[in-house]
Amino acid sequence: MKINKVIIFLLIISLFSGVVIASEVSAAENNIYVSLSGDDSSGNGSSDNPYNSIGKAVNQSTDSDKNIIYLDEGIYKGDNNTKIEISKFHKNQEGNISIIGKGVDKTYIDGSSISYLFNISSNSIIYLHNLTILNCTNINGGAIVNYGTLTITNCNFENNNATQRGGAIWNNGTLVINNSKFKNNQVTTIQGATNKDYGGGAILSHGTLEVYDSIFDNNIAANNNVEPGGDGGAGGAILILDNINNVLIYNSTFTRNNARHSGAIMFFDNEKRNQGIKTIDNCKFEENTALYAALAIYSQVTVSNSIFNNNIATGTGSGNRTPGGAAINVLYGEYGANATIINCNFTNNTAINLELGSEAGAIGIYNNATAYIENCNFINNTAKTGGAIYVNNGILSIIGSKFINNTATFATGITRNYGGAININTAGIVNIKDSSFISNNATEGGAIYNVGKLNIINSNFTNNTAKNYGAGISNKGIVSSLGIINITGSKFIGNVATNGSAIYSNGNWNNITINNSSFISNNATKGGTIYNTVGAISISASEFISNSASEGGAICNYGGESSVLNITNSNFISNNATQGGAIYNAGPSAYTSRCIVNINNSNFENNTAAERGGAIWNNGMLKLKNNTMNNCFASTEGHYIYNNGSIDTVKLTLLKNETIKIIKGDISLYVLVTDDKGNNISGGNFTFLLGDEKFNAIVTEGLAKYDLSITTLGKYLLSGEYYSNYTKGNLISIYTSEILVVKNTSININSVNGKRGVLFNLIATLKDEEGNPISDKVVKFYVNNVYIGNSITNVNGIAKFSYISYSYGKLIVKTVFEGDNNHISSENNRGVNVANAKVIWKVNNKMSKSTIQSIINKAASKDIILFAKGIYKGLTLSISKTLDLRTNGTVNLIGINNKGIAIKVNTNAIGTSIRGFSIQNYQNGIYNKAKSVNINSNKIYSNAKYGIYNIGKDTLIRENRVKSNIKGIYSSVTSTIKYNTLKNCKYGLILSKTAKSVTVYINTVYKNSKIGICILGSKNKILKNKISYHKYGIYIKGIKNTISKNIFTKNTMRIVKR
Repeated sequence: MKINKVIIFLLIISLFSGVVIASEVSAAENNIYVSLSGDDSSGNGSSDNPYNSIGKAVNQSTDSDKNIIYLDEGIYKGDNNTKIEISKFHKNQEGNISIIGKGVDKTYIDGSSISYLFNISSNSIIYLHNLTILNCTNINGGAIVNYGTLTITNCNFENNNATQRGGAIWNNGTLVINNSKFKNNQVTTIQGATNKDYGGGAILSHGTLEVYDSIFDNNIAANNNVEPGGDGGAGGAILILDNINNVLIYNSTFTRNNARHSGAIMFFDNEKRNQGIKTIDNCKFEENTALYAALAIYSQVTVSNSIFNNNIATGTGSGNRTPGGAAINVLYGEYGANATIINCNFTNNTAINLELGSEAGAIGIYNNATAYIENCNFINNTAKTGGAIYVNNGILSIIGSKFINNTATFATGITRNYGGAININTAGIVNIKDSSFISNNATEGGAIYNVGKLNIINSNFTNNTAKNYGAGISNKGIVSSLGIINITGSKFIGNVATNGSAIYSNGNWNNITINNSSFISNNATKGGTIYNTVGAISISASEFISNSASEGGAICNYGGESSVLNITNSNFISNNATQGGAIYNAGPSAYTSRCIVNINNSNFENNTAAERGGAIWNNGMLKLKNNTMNNCFASTEGHYIYNNGSIDTVKLTLLKNETIKIIKGDISLYVLVTDDKGNNISGGNFTFLLGDEKFNAIVTEGLAKYDLSITTLGKYLLSGEYYSNYTKGNLISIYTSEILVVKNTSININSVNGKRGVLFNLIATLKDEEGNPISDKVVKFYVNNVYIGNSITNVNGIAKFSYISYSYGKLIVKTVFEGDNNHISSENNRGVNVANAKVIWKVNNKMSKSTIQSIINKAASKDIILFAKGIYKGLTLSISKTLDLRTNGTVNLIGINNKGIAIKVNTNAIGTSIRGFSIQNYQNGIYNKAKSVNINSNKIYSNAKYGIYNIGKDTLIRENRVKSNIKGIYSSVTSTIKYNTLKNCKYGLILSKTAKSVTVYINTVYKNSKIGICILGSKNKILKNKISYHKYGIYIKGIKNTISKNIFTKNTMRIVKR
């Protein structure tokens, strides 16, 4: 958009430059004066002896001079003040004429309704200033006929008329208008069917035209409809006709102008040449009236930064009625019609619809014309069809625009009101991106009605409404389709319709694709968001949330001849309906087999139905694969799937498809009826086949069940069949089902107490129902539901398992016996108390970095982490609990490329101890954030930033050797730093601005390149330290610090205070 504005600005500048150049020709100045009190015979045109007429002054002007004719106050009319022929050779001889009045309210030129004013030849250059020109009349160009170069500045043209062309001006040369007003000018002849060049109530231009800062009010191109077959005039204010030159209209206002076609401006070329740059920028069009359109475009035109308010298309008249919108018409691709419309507002424009026609409250696009709309607003526009825009066999692109409260309204004799915002009719192609449709309304297609091809990307549809639907085409809600629609990355929120609040599809050639879109809180009677009655809809990676309807809270697929719905990777959450909380799939009995829904890899959650099918209600053909359903509910039946039709890939699970064991002969035969992912299916019947007997059961919530008693041991073949109205499941047989009478068992766990980190035994005893021990059986042991191993029972039925716990407190021990051919399974639980104890965790350099960190994470507070001697390369440790980190021998932690932190002590690790480590080549050696940490007896070398970085209160840093780091020790809080050696760093010790009450005691600070001890904080104590070989021994910026009994040796400056 910024680029377009710059281009338009440069164009305006270049055209203005042309005006300046034309008026600054190197010519002598010739001043001529005219006054009503002057005399053409005796006057000489001087200020003291002026001429009496304009014609005399013009005739006395030269071809080569800069002639300036000054008109005194008064009304100039009659002979030699009108019908003036200006035929000069200015362009050849570099002259011009300027006619300058005293002001529009003082100097008037009056044609007295019988005369025109000027006829300007092709070589003439004329400037008009500060004049009112009125009551002129002519066949063409009521006031002026221009073949030359004419510039008009601060002039008024009022009540002028022409019989055929240009009520005020007929331009065949170059015309520039600045800060002028055209009011009540008119072309009076009704255009006949064969006369295609009548019009331009104020101006008809075949040549170059520039208009700046001007007003066109109540101009008329003859518009009545008495003549049979007549068209009436075109361009109530301006007609750009057969024009291959540039046209620029800038910062001008067009109000109350009227014509049959294009109440304000028309661009038309009978020769279809489509040459020259045509631009309208920063203009206002208000209350213009025409059969169709305030602005009609038959060529390539750019309209930018303009306002269209309260324009009216009456839609009445006889003869050739070209259709169109109230604000702009773009017609006939064969003429090169191509409109670019940027940063414009369209408000309260209306197509009245007293007769057929008058589509589009704002913009109409027809007959292979093309339009591009960017960053525009369409608000409160109204029409019979296409409340804001109507596209019929045209191409339209819309980017970053808003459509708010537009309406396709009911009119006398009109029973279909399509497309509250946009109507796309036959062969129309519309691309919409990054746009919003809010509170638009229609009988069908509250926002968009489509019979063409529609692509929508990243757009929002909110609170739009559609009232109902009728013969052949039902209510469309947001998007009604008899054509092709592609929707990507868009949102449909809070829309309301009778059927399909978001999308209604009805037509044998439909093809709708929806990807990565959201449908939220929409409402309809059928199909809370989508109603598909004939056609194919494909949905992928989309979400349907909190939508509602009577049938199909999210989607209703109700088939006519063929309705196919394909859904992949989508979510249906919290939708509700009477039938089919998320999806309803059905149709008339003759077409149920053609109502096809395929759902793959999708999720159904918290959907509800007041009656059946919490997630899905099916009476057609339903295919399900790899879908997830959770917490759906139906008040009557079918929490997840209610099936009265056909379901592909029904999964039947008879008695878990396993051999079963029973006690005392009682058994329940059952089958689970689900889809491939185990989602329950309700509806239909299942027949159990047990031996030669049959048992029937109804399938409810995925379960069919039949109870009976079997007292005779033996093997029984089990199979079955599933039926719905249209489905017969495959036969599922259990060939090895064996019903066995077996003994009951019990398993008991001995009471035991343990100690953390110490091996102890878990003991279980397995017995049968008579109390006899059961030997040689596997008992599985679990701790807190985690399997830890198994043991074989001995002759006393005892199973023993040795276990070590690194947790303490109460543990839940579970033992499980899984049964055998003679015994039923059993299990038992018991609590075991494990006392806390400190554990020593041993690590070594053969362990991986992640293993060592895992041990640290597993250790309890106050445990010891003991590092075996060796080199640990690239190891970085994070401590988040109180631990004691120790070494057994020399432990070297060596960083890689001076990156990372060797040991990081986090806030929760209060009281952690770190001692005995050698740390080098990291970015930071030890980084402490916890309180009361003890950092003791470590060697910290060659780290890129800090040796020790401490921001934890009450930390003790002692007996560490800190060498060749950029900064040796840094502390920002209360701490004690003593007995350390700080050597060969840039800064030995830094106490930050927040450091307070830090004690620095008996440290050796030696050969640090810049500062030994840097004190930025206050109230710290620096006592008995040996400080040698520094530029500054102690650098102090804080206050109230105590510096005492320190020994300074060979420092450039001992103590520096700032």
